[in-house]
Amino acid sequence: MGSIAFAGKTVIVTGASSGIGRAMALDLAKAGAKVGLIARRTQILEELAVEIRAKGGHAHIAGADVADWNEVQAAVAQIESALGQTDVMIANAGVGVPSPLEAQAHVREIGVMIRINTLGVVHSFASVLPGMLERKKGQLVAISSLAAYISFGGEGGYCASKAAVNSYSQSLREQVRNKGIKVTTLCPGFITTPMTAGNHGPMPGVMSPEKASKKMLAAIAGGREVYNFPFITVVLIKFLNLLPGWVLRRIVTDLGDNKVD
Repeated sequence: MGSIAFAGKTVIVTGASSGIGRAMALDLAKAGAKVGLIARRTQILEELAVEIRAKGGHAHIAGADVADWNEVQAAVAQIESALGQTDVMIANAGVGVPSPLEAQAHVREIGVMIRINTLGVVHSFASVLPGMLERKKGQLVAISSLAAYISFGGEGGYCASKAAVNSYSQSLREQVRNKGIKVTTLCPGFITTPMTAGNHGPMPGVMSPEKASKKMLAAIAGGREVYNFPFITVVLIKFLNLLPGWVLRRIVTDLGDNKVD
Protein backbone atom coordinates (compact mmCIF):
# COMPACT_ATOMS: atom_id res chain seq x y z
CA MET A 1 0.00 0.00 0.00
CA GLY A 2 2.99 2.30 0.40
CA SER A 3 2.75 3.12 4.11
CA ILE A 4 5.77 5.44 3.93
CA ALA A 5 3.86 7.63 1.47
CA PHE A 6 1.24 8.50 4.12
CA ALA A 7 3.23 8.48 7.36
CA GLY A 8 2.89 11.79 9.18
CA LYS A 9 0.71 13.33 6.48
CA THR A 10 -2.70 14.91 6.97
CA VAL A 11 -5.22 13.10 4.78
CA ILE A 12 -8.88 14.09 4.64
CA VAL A 13 -11.49 11.54 3.57
CA THR A 14 -15.04 12.64 2.78
CA GLY A 15 -17.85 10.12 3.06
CA ALA A 16 -15.78 8.37 5.73
CA SER A 17 -18.71 6.99 7.73
CA SER A 18 -19.12 3.77 5.72
CA GLY A 19 -18.01 1.67 2.76
CA ILE A 20 -14.83 2.59 0.91
CA GLY A 21 -14.34 5.79 2.89
CA ARG A 22 -14.33 3.98 6.21
CA ALA A 23 -11.97 1.28 4.94
CA MET A 24 -9.57 3.90 3.56
CA ALA A 25 -9.61 5.87 6.81
CA LEU A 26 -8.64 2.77 8.81
CA ASP A 27 -5.88 1.83 6.36
CA LEU A 28 -4.53 5.40 6.27
CA ALA A 29 -4.39 5.57 10.06
CA LYS A 30 -2.59 2.23 10.13
CA ALA A 31 -0.09 3.66 7.63
CA GLY A 32 0.66 6.52 10.02
CA ALA A 33 -1.46 9.28 8.49
CA LYS A 34 -3.32 11.88 10.52
CA VAL A 35 -6.83 11.29 9.22
CA GLY A 36 -9.55 13.92 8.88
CA LEU A 37 -13.01 12.36 8.68
CA ILE A 38 -15.89 14.19 7.01
CA ALA A 39 -19.49 12.98 6.60
CA ARG A 40 -22.99 13.96 7.61
CA ARG A 41 -23.34 11.23 10.25
CA THR A 42 -21.09 12.60 12.99
CA GLN A 43 -21.97 9.94 15.57
CA ILE A 44 -20.69 7.21 13.25
CA LEU A 45 -17.62 9.31 12.48
CA GLU A 46 -16.87 9.65 16.19
CA GLU A 47 -17.12 5.88 16.63
CA LEU A 48 -14.64 5.45 13.77
CA ALA A 49 -12.30 8.06 15.28
CA VAL A 50 -12.41 6.24 18.64
CA GLU A 51 -11.51 2.98 16.87
CA ILE A 52 -8.57 4.65 15.11
CA ARG A 53 -7.29 6.26 18.33
CA ALA A 54 -7.61 2.96 20.21
CA LYS A 55 -5.15 1.49 17.72
CA GLY A 56 -2.70 4.34 18.25
CA GLY A 57 -3.77 6.42 15.27
CA HIS A 58 -4.68 10.09 14.91
CA ALA A 59 -8.12 11.20 13.72
CA HIS A 60 -10.32 14.27 13.87
CA ILE A 61 -13.94 14.49 12.72
CA ALA A 62 -16.04 17.26 11.24
CA GLY A 63 -19.64 17.00 10.12
CA ALA A 64 -20.54 18.37 6.69
CA ASP A 65 -22.74 17.78 3.67
CA VAL A 66 -20.32 17.90 0.73
CA ALA A 67 -23.10 19.41 -1.41
CA ASP A 68 -22.82 22.54 0.75
CA TRP A 69 -19.71 24.59 -0.06
CA ASN A 70 -19.82 26.55 3.21
CA GLU A 71 -20.08 23.40 5.30
CA VAL A 72 -17.13 21.78 3.53
CA GLN A 73 -14.97 24.87 4.00
CA ALA A 74 -15.80 24.96 7.71
CA ALA A 75 -15.15 21.24 8.15
CA VAL A 76 -11.77 21.42 6.43
CA ALA A 77 -10.76 24.46 8.49
CA GLN A 78 -11.68 22.60 11.68
CA ILE A 79 -9.65 19.53 10.69
CA GLU A 80 -6.63 21.55 9.58
CA SER A 81 -6.69 23.44 12.88
CA ALA A 82 -6.39 20.10 14.68
CA LEU A 83 -4.17 18.07 12.34
CA GLY A 84 -2.28 20.58 10.20
CA GLN A 85 -2.47 21.54 6.54
CA THR A 86 -3.92 18.99 4.17
CA ASP A 87 -1.46 16.89 2.19
CA VAL A 88 -4.05 14.65 0.50
CA MET A 89 -7.76 15.28 -0.03
CA ILE A 90 -9.77 12.15 -0.91
CA ALA A 91 -13.19 13.21 -2.21
CA ASN A 92 -15.05 9.96 -1.69
CA ALA A 93 -18.58 10.98 -0.65
CA GLY A 94 -21.20 9.81 -3.12
CA VAL A 95 -24.74 8.51 -3.54
CA GLY A 96 -26.51 6.43 -6.14
CA VAL A 97 -30.26 6.30 -6.72
CA PRO A 98 -32.34 5.48 -9.82
CA SER A 99 -33.32 8.26 -12.23
CA PRO A 100 -37.12 7.85 -12.51
CA LEU A 101 -39.08 9.19 -15.49
CA GLU A 102 -41.67 11.12 -13.46
CA ALA A 103 -40.66 14.74 -13.98
CA GLN A 104 -40.36 16.00 -10.41
CA ALA A 105 -38.60 12.88 -9.15
CA HIS A 106 -36.36 12.88 -12.24
CA VAL A 107 -35.15 16.41 -11.56
CA ARG A 108 -34.91 15.86 -7.79
CA GLU A 109 -32.90 12.64 -7.81
CA ILE A 110 -30.51 13.65 -10.59
CA GLY A 111 -30.01 16.99 -8.87
CA VAL A 112 -29.05 15.23 -5.64
CA MET A 113 -26.43 13.10 -7.41
CA ILE A 114 -24.94 16.03 -9.30
CA ARG A 115 -24.68 18.08 -6.11
CA ILE A 116 -23.13 15.30 -4.00
CA ASN A 117 -21.17 13.22 -6.53
CA THR A 118 -19.91 16.04 -8.74
CA LEU A 119 -20.08 19.32 -6.83
CA GLY A 120 -19.01 17.42 -3.71
CA VAL A 121 -15.68 16.73 -5.40
CA VAL A 122 -15.40 20.34 -6.56
CA HIS A 123 -16.14 21.65 -3.05
CA SER A 124 -13.69 19.23 -1.43
CA PHE A 125 -10.88 20.10 -3.84
CA ALA A 126 -11.52 23.86 -3.72
CA SER A 127 -11.40 23.85 0.09
CA VAL A 128 -7.76 22.70 0.12
CA LEU A 129 -6.49 23.93 -3.25
CA PRO A 130 -5.43 27.45 -2.13
CA GLY A 131 -3.13 26.01 0.54
CA MET A 132 -1.69 23.43 -1.83
CA LEU A 133 -1.01 26.08 -4.46
CA GLU A 134 0.73 28.25 -1.88
CA ARG A 135 2.90 25.34 -0.68
CA LYS A 136 3.35 23.99 -4.22
CA LYS A 137 2.53 20.45 -3.13
CA GLY A 138 -0.41 18.21 -2.41
CA GLN A 139 -2.62 15.55 -3.94
CA LEU A 140 -6.28 15.70 -4.87
CA VAL A 141 -8.06 12.36 -5.21
CA ALA A 142 -11.51 11.91 -6.74
CA ILE A 143 -13.35 8.64 -6.18
CA SER A 144 -15.29 8.19 -9.39
CA SER A 145 -16.61 4.93 -10.87
CA LEU A 146 -16.41 2.67 -13.91
CA ALA A 147 -20.01 3.83 -14.41
CA ALA A 148 -18.43 6.99 -15.84
CA TYR A 149 -17.60 5.03 -18.99
CA ILE A 150 -21.00 3.51 -19.78
CA SER A 151 -24.65 4.47 -19.28
CA PHE A 152 -27.12 2.04 -17.73
CA GLY A 153 -30.85 2.45 -18.30
CA GLY A 154 -32.43 4.19 -15.32
CA GLU A 155 -29.05 5.26 -13.93
CA GLY A 156 -28.50 8.35 -16.06
CA GLY A 157 -27.97 10.69 -13.11
CA TYR A 158 -25.37 8.48 -11.45
CA CYS A 159 -23.44 7.73 -14.62
CA ALA A 160 -23.52 11.37 -15.71
CA SER A 161 -22.35 12.59 -12.30
CA LYS A 162 -19.36 10.26 -12.40
CA ALA A 163 -18.53 11.09 -16.02
CA ALA A 164 -18.48 14.73 -14.95
CA VAL A 165 -16.07 13.89 -12.13
CA ASN A 166 -13.69 12.28 -14.62
CA SER A 167 -13.85 15.22 -17.01
CA TYR A 168 -13.43 17.79 -14.23
CA SER A 169 -10.49 15.91 -12.71
CA GLN A 170 -8.75 15.62 -16.08
CA SER A 171 -9.12 19.33 -16.71
CA LEU A 172 -7.91 20.27 -13.22
CA ARG A 173 -4.96 17.90 -13.58
CA GLU A 174 -3.73 19.89 -16.56
CA GLN A 175 -4.25 23.20 -14.74
CA VAL A 176 -2.05 22.19 -11.80
CA ARG A 177 0.41 19.90 -13.57
CA ASN A 178 3.31 22.36 -13.20
CA LYS A 179 2.31 23.64 -9.78
CA GLY A 180 3.45 20.67 -7.67
CA ILE A 181 -0.04 19.22 -7.24
CA LYS A 182 -1.15 15.76 -8.34
CA VAL A 183 -4.73 14.89 -9.30
CA THR A 184 -5.73 11.24 -9.12
CA THR A 185 -9.00 9.75 -10.39
CA LEU A 186 -9.97 6.32 -9.03
CA CYS A 187 -12.70 4.37 -10.83
CA PRO A 188 -13.74 1.19 -8.99
CA GLY A 189 -16.23 -1.34 -10.26
CA PHE A 190 -18.63 -3.29 -8.05
CA ILE A 191 -17.87 -2.92 -4.34
CA THR A 192 -19.90 -4.51 -1.54
CA THR A 193 -21.27 -1.31 -0.01
CA PRO A 194 -24.78 -0.15 0.98
CA MET A 195 -25.05 1.39 -2.51
CA THR A 196 -24.74 -2.00 -4.24
CA ALA A 197 -26.74 -3.94 -1.64
CA GLY A 198 -29.89 -3.69 -3.77
CA ASN A 199 -28.30 -5.01 -6.97
CA HIS A 200 -30.04 -8.09 -8.34
CA GLY A 201 -27.97 -8.92 -11.41
CA PRO A 202 -24.42 -10.25 -11.76
CA MET A 203 -21.57 -8.10 -10.41
CA PRO A 204 -18.39 -9.22 -12.18
CA GLY A 205 -15.22 -8.57 -10.23
CA VAL A 206 -17.07 -7.54 -7.07
CA MET A 207 -14.76 -6.93 -4.12
CA SER A 208 -14.90 -5.83 -0.51
CA PRO A 209 -14.26 -2.22 0.58
CA GLU A 210 -11.17 -3.44 2.43
CA LYS A 211 -9.62 -4.95 -0.69
CA ALA A 212 -10.61 -1.94 -2.79
CA SER A 213 -9.07 0.42 -0.22
CA LYS A 214 -5.66 -1.22 -0.46
CA LYS A 215 -5.69 -1.03 -4.25
CA MET A 216 -6.78 2.59 -4.21
CA LEU A 217 -4.25 3.71 -1.63
CA ALA A 218 -1.49 1.99 -3.59
CA ALA A 219 -2.58 3.96 -6.67
CA ILE A 220 -2.57 7.20 -4.67
CA ALA A 221 0.86 6.47 -3.19
CA GLY A 222 2.14 5.66 -6.68
CA GLY A 223 0.90 8.98 -8.04
CA ARG A 224 -1.38 7.37 -10.61
CA GLU A 225 -3.37 9.85 -12.69
CA VAL A 226 -6.25 7.46 -13.43
CA TYR A 227 -6.75 4.01 -11.99
CA ASN A 228 -9.60 1.83 -13.30
CA PHE A 229 -10.23 -1.51 -11.57
CA PRO A 230 -10.81 -4.42 -11.30
CA PHE A 231 -9.37 -5.62 -14.59
CA ILE A 232 -12.25 -7.99 -15.45
CA THR A 233 -14.85 -5.20 -15.16
CA VAL A 234 -12.69 -2.74 -17.09
CA VAL A 235 -12.38 -5.24 -19.96
CA LEU A 236 -16.13 -5.94 -19.86
CA ILE A 237 -17.03 -2.25 -20.15
CA LYS A 238 -14.58 -1.73 -23.01
CA PHE A 239 -16.13 -4.72 -24.77
CA LEU A 240 -19.67 -3.45 -24.23
CA ASN A 241 -18.76 -0.07 -25.72
CA LEU A 242 -17.59 -1.81 -28.91
CA LEU A 243 -20.93 -3.54 -29.47
CA PRO A 244 -23.61 -2.34 -31.92
CA GLY A 245 -26.14 -0.01 -30.34
CA TRP A 246 -29.04 -2.47 -30.37
CA VAL A 247 -26.98 -5.18 -28.65
CA LEU A 248 -25.61 -2.76 -26.07
CA ARG A 249 -29.12 -1.46 -25.31
CA ARG A 250 -30.35 -4.95 -24.59
CA ILE A 251 -27.46 -5.75 -22.25
CA VAL A 252 -27.44 -2.49 -20.32
CA THR A 253 -31.21 -2.72 -19.88
CA ASP A 254 -30.69 -6.07 -18.18
CA LEU A 255 -27.99 -4.51 -15.98
CA GLY A 256 -29.97 -1.35 -15.32
CA ASP A 257 -30.76 -2.21 -11.70
CA ASN A 258 -27.07 -2.61 -10.88
CA LYS A 259 -24.82 0.19 -9.62
CA VAL A 260 -21.07 0.11 -9.68
CA ASP A 261 -19.65 2.01 -6.74
